[in-house]
Parts: sequence; structure tokens; C-alpha cells
Amino acid sequence: MLVMSVMLKVALGLLVGAAVCQLLGFACPYWVSWYNHNSGLWQYCAGSCYEYSGSGSFKAVRAFETIAFILLCIILILLLVHICASPNLQLVLASAICAFVAAGLIILGILIYVIAITSSNLSWAFVLCIIAAILALIGGILLIVDRRSHVVIIGGSSGGAVRTTRTTTTVTVTR
Repeated sequence: MLVMSVMLKVALGLLVGAAVCQLLGFACPYWVSWYNHNSGLWQYCAGSCYEYSGSGSFKAVRAFETIAFILLCIILILLLVHICASPNLQLVLASAICAFVAAGLIILGILIYVIAITSSNLSWAFVLCIIAAILALIGGILLIVDRRSHVVIIGGSSGGAVRTTRTTTTVTVTR
């Protein structure tokens, strides 16, 4: 049985928030908004919405934002496996690394969009992606901190033993 630390709970909450913000941000056609016209990564809307392919820079932004969302989903799966099935510190480390990579990809996509495509009339979906990057970065930092002070309780029948190391405390409990 795994005892979840407060830091792991907060990190998990932040990463769920990052995934939701990233999904809404990169899927909605409101990266740029002016008068009755809206534009996102996938559609241009002026009265009705139209799908467009975009330039090479545009496709790069789509790719980075999509890969970042996939990484955020992978993080959530890894943390659920860590919490529910296998308390493994390597899963926490992999989740933290994925969080940093996801935040970097989101920021890279945002920079390409602002520099190569447009820097005016940015709207709320664009801001949601910025928030997703910030949440992923903070979540990754909390996962690293949590990994350094992780507690695992293992039930056993051979007597109670406590083993403490610098980064992990293992407690064996008998019934």
C-alpha cells in the first residue's frame, strides 16, 4: 500500500490541470481573436468555421502542442500506475522528465506561433496553453521534490522492520 504525500497529490492535481488546459487551449479556435473572426491551430472562424492546413511553422506549432498533450496524458497514466499498482520511484522520475519536456514543447510551440505566425490579438485559448506549460513545470518540480522524500509501506509477515535511506523510507508492517 502506498501512502501518497501531499506533494504528490498537489503535483497530480497540477498535471491534471495542465492536461485540461492544454486540451482546451490547443483544440479551441481562439488563439487569435479580432472583431467577429477567430483563429486557432485547426480552424478559422468568421461566421462559420473552416479547416485550414497552414504553413510549415503552423504545422510545427500543431505538432509541438499535440505531442505535449500526449506527454501530459502519459504522465497521468504513469502516476496512476505508481499510485495504484506499483510504487516505483522510477515512474515518478519518468513523470517528472515528461512534465519538463511537455512544458518545453508547449513553450516552443507558443514561441514559434508568436514569432513566425502572429503576435497580435492573442486570445484566451493561447493563454490556456501558457497556463498548461506553467502547471506542467511546477508539477514536474514537485515530482522531483517528492521523489527525494518518498515513503513506501510494505506489509510483511516476518516482523516489523524499518529501513531508512537518504531518499527513501521503507517500513514493513506486520499484522
